Amino acid sequence: MVLGIGTAVERLRQAMRLPIALMTGASRSVLVLRLVEGEALRRRLGPALFERMLDHVMLRLTIELGLNPQARRPGQTEISGLLSTRADATLPQRVALLGRICADSVDLGEMPVAIWAEGVIVRGDMASDPARMIDFGREALASAGQGGPIETIRILSYLPDQPFRPMISSIETTPHILPRFQPQICCDTGRLIALDVEGWRIEGNLPPTPLDQIAPSLNDEGWGALVLATLRQALSALCGWDRDGHDIPFLSLRLPARALSDSILAESILWELDRQDLSPDRIEIVFCEPIGTGAKGQAAKDNLQRLAAGGCRMAVGDFGTGSAGLADLRGFGVKRVRIGRAFVDGCHYRGDQQRMILAILALAENLRLEVLADEVAVLDERAFLSQIGFSAVQGSAVAPAMEADAIEPFLLSHRHSLPRALPLGRGR
Repeated sequence: MVLGIGTAVERLRQAMRLPIALMTGASRSVLVLRLVEGEALRRRLGPALFERMLDHVMLRLTIELGLNPQARRPGQTEISGLLSTRADATLPQRVALLGRICADSVDLGEMPVAIWAEGVIVRGDMASDPARMIDFGREALASAGQGGPIETIRILSYLPDQPFRPMISSIETTPHILPRFQPQICCDTGRLIALDVEGWRIEGNLPPTPLDQIAPSLNDEGWGALVLATLRQALSALCGWDRDGHDIPFLSLRLPARALSDSILAESILWELDRQDLSPDRIEIVFCEPIGTGAKGQAAKDNLQRLAAGGCRMAVGDFGTGSAGLADLRGFGVKRVRIGRAFVDGCHYRGDQQRMILAILALAENLRLEVLADEVAVLDERAFLSQIGFSAVQGSAVAPAMEADAIEPFLLSHRHSLPRALPLGRGR
């Protein structure tokens, strides 16, 4: 006897014995998936084909994604349920898989039907009630039609006993975000070693504005969305330069404390790297001390440890002005430190600056850390810093910050400006 798809799904659910009402604490995440314009699709296909289509999607979610589906009423345009217990580190991969499942057309015999859906994966702790988490996800999806932050697929964090509150200061409410890139040049070879990334807002005919200047007007959710949007576009540009044969070892991205406190930031970054088929060491995460204390401080430390474990490069910004301890440098796998304008300013003639810089260089050498001089503003500063042991320099005296379409001409010009290697072979 051949089972229908709906029957097969129900038997799988029963075989796993994971009914939604009895699964409190069994999983840390639930899925809520909603068809966009589902009622219109139901009218176009008719009830029978519509149910076959949803049963097909639910079967794939059950088998491929590990979904323990909640019972669905006929005509309902939502699929929801618990995701089988797995490590949080797999969430981005599962979101990518979910996106592929939704992107595939469903062959109903008479016609292929494209699925257009949006959804959320809601994370909670082991004591969270799955039914309430699903309600939380439904409220989040409902807010999407009212200017909320839901994208095609989104991961949200669930806080027990707190209703979903739409975050209106998110990426959807921001006019346009473009990254700018500033070259970092090796002091020994003169070659490009990295591009520093900074996000800018573009709005109509107004001058571009650095994101740091609009950060106070955003909530944490909106600020985190801007950082990820900047990263997404920067990595996309990096992929393009790779395809064109340019040698850009990595991008350097500064993450402010507010962004670091987002509990899913690390997974979002690693997921984006994986989605764009880039090795984690193609991004350097720059953080500044103090990170903070309490729950947000711990979330920031967890993110940094996860990014380091995932293979990302780690660096400390504004080194010497914060409170970074040796334990943090070791715990986060820091390989490079950056010193800013406070030490660089006037270093070519000021003795006090030179003494502080030499002390920082000595400490970095003992810790086997590379040192970047940031915000180098005049050529004399660059010349001095390049001679006393810095690994690399960055700033307006080195190269200006540029938009992506200006990077390729810069790379070509810079490459031609480098001295040619001397031939070492014996002439005839």
